[in-house]
Order: sequence, then C-alpha cells, then structure tokens
Amino acid sequence: MIVENKYIIKEEQVNDAKEFRTQELFEILTEMGGIHSEMIGNGTAVLMSKKLSWVLLTWRIKFIKRPKLNDEIFQKL
Repeated sequence: MIVENKYIIKEEQVNDAKEFRTQELFEILTEMGGIHSEMIGNGTAVLMSKKLSWVLLTWRIKFIKRPKLNDEIFQKL
C-alpha cells in the first residue's frame, strides 16, 4: 500500500536561512507513519487495546536538496 501526501513548506518550518528544518521532516514522517498504520488496521486504538506500541530506533536521512520556504515536497510510503 502506498501513501502519498504533498506538503508546502511554511514559515514556521524553516530556519533563518529559509531552509526546511530537519525536525519538521521528522514530524511529517511520524504523521505519515501514523496514517499508514491506520490504513492497514494497526492504528493507535488497535495498539492500545492490545497494550502494544511501536518504537522507532533510528533515522537515516540524507537531504539531496534541502527544501526552502514555499517549496512543495511529496512523500510516498
């Protein structure tokens, strides 16, 4: 199952150089992970009812070109 979203980089998501902050990317990825979990039937309510959780242990992200203010980015999972 592929999940795709489009985001436009907002003022509050950029640093002083108007470049997208890494922490903002983490938040978008976390949100998309939650959406994907819900779509496959393993959302928050299901996990809580089973007293389960998921944990992300590490990130490995390489920016080829860091997005800037008002850029559109696309995400596929």
